[in-house]
Parts: sequence; C-alpha cells; structure tokens
Amino acid sequence: MMLEGSSPGAAPAAPTIEEVLSFAQNEVRTAAAGLWPTAAVEVVAHVPGVTGYVCRVRVGGRDLYAKYAYLGISLVSLSRGARGGWSCVRRAQRAYAARPDALLVREAAQLRFLAALDRPRVCAVAGLHPSGVLFTEPVAGPTLASLLRDRPQDTAALIESTWSELDHLHRPQTVRTLTPGDAIAERGIASTFRRKFEGVGGSFYLDRLGDERCSACAGYAVLPRPRDGPSWSMATSSPSMSSSRTDPRTGRCSSTPDYGGPPDRRPTRRS
Repeated sequence: MMLEGSSPGAAPAAPTIEEVLSFAQNEVRTAAAGLWPTAAVEVVAHVPGVTGYVCRVRVGGRDLYAKYAYLGISLVSLSRGARGGWSCVRRAQRAYAARPDALLVREAAQLRFLAALDRPRVCAVAGLHPSGVLFTEPVAGPTLASLLRDRPQDTAALIESTWSELDHLHRPQTVRTLTPGDAIAERGIASTFRRKFEGVGGSFYLDRLGDERCSACAGYAVLPRPRDGPSWSMATSSPSMSSSRTDPRTGRCSSTPDYGGPPDRRPTRRS
C-alpha cells in the first residue's frame, strides 16, 4: 500500500505544522464546548511539546490544560510523515480517537489511579471527551527541572527526594492495582525505537537526518534479535565522529565493543 503523496522511492508527504496544530486546537474547542456547554471557552496559549498537542484553556473562568494525541505517536514522528499525508492522518485519527484504548484514555486512567494514592501529587482529571481530548487541572509549584537549574548544589538531594516519591509505585502490590489495559507501553524505550525506525516512516526519518547521518562507509553491527521483534542493523560509527577503521571481516569499527552477537559476527581477538 502506498502512502498518500508518495511514489516509488519517495518519502511520504508529511502534514504541515499548521494543519496539525489548527486541527488539534479546533478539537479542543469543540470538546470543551461539549463537556461544559454553558461556559465560555478561550484557548489561552499553546504549550510546546513533542508527545502531543497541549494548550492552556480557560473554561468559564476556570484555568485548565487540554491535551490531544495523534494516533498515539509523537508530533515529531507525525510531522516527518510516519503516518502519511494529512488526509491519511485525518482518516486514521477518527478511528483512533474512538478506540477505548486510545492513549489519552489510558493516561486519564493512570492520573486517576495516581490521584487516589498519597503521593506523588498529580494533576486532577477535569474531563475526557469522547473525541480524544483530555482536560486536566494545573498543579502549583516548581518543576524538578527548574529546581535543578536554580539549585545545582542540591542535585543529589533533589533526585533522592523525587525517587522517594516514586519508589512505592514500583512495588509489586502497587503495580498489580493498575490493570494491564491502562499501561502505556508505547512510551517505553523499545516501543519508541521500533516506532521511529520501522517501515516507511523509519526510512523517511533516517533520510531526513541530512548530512549528519551515518555514511555508507560507517561500521555496522547487527544487534541480537529480540524475542518479539526483528533484528536491527545499526550504524555504530561515523567517519565524522571517529577515526577508527572498519574491520572488513566483522563489518564493525575497531573501536566498537563486542556485544555478544553470533560467533560468525564477532571480531577475532588477538592476545
């Protein structure tokens, strides 16, 4: 199946930033009017982010944050054509937003779960519209990033206090309380990697790296095959970043460590 706006050997047409943000903002307005039909709705400001569209809104004088997610992927992937052109995205988004396991449905479930615990303090869910817009209340206080910037000498203590707030969430009895259907697996490291580099979207993503991408003469290594996914052929060095030679027997640079691949792929060690 060929993506919209593409031709053999060509990258898929990507949605424009204007299309993505304008559509999301309209969805936020419509959702707010649906949840609070008698209240005046004002979009105050766009909040920059990469995982989804976020903006500050004022609904009947009440300050809230609104979030809209496209197909469960980041805005970066979307804007690079990972899901085709704008009309393809619109069609897929209509079906995705109606799914009971859409990303923001699960995010709302996790926020409600966390709100029922003693800590950490999280933003309260103000509303979740069936069109896929999540509204949350603001939480007062400094961010960890701002504290680290303003008090670098207290970095260890700040990290320790943050971990103490989150430690109990990793205990088995807490994890069992959250149903598997509420998990957000696509934000894991492995899922993010596969989403970025699989299929047509992955090729397009790599092609857009420009002059900084690894050249054809860089060393390559094949990572071990995961149990639930394909092997990945990855560039392990670039001539612009390393002066190491590529070993013709192993296909890797001499400075690349041995990650324990198949015996026929491992370099010969000399004592």
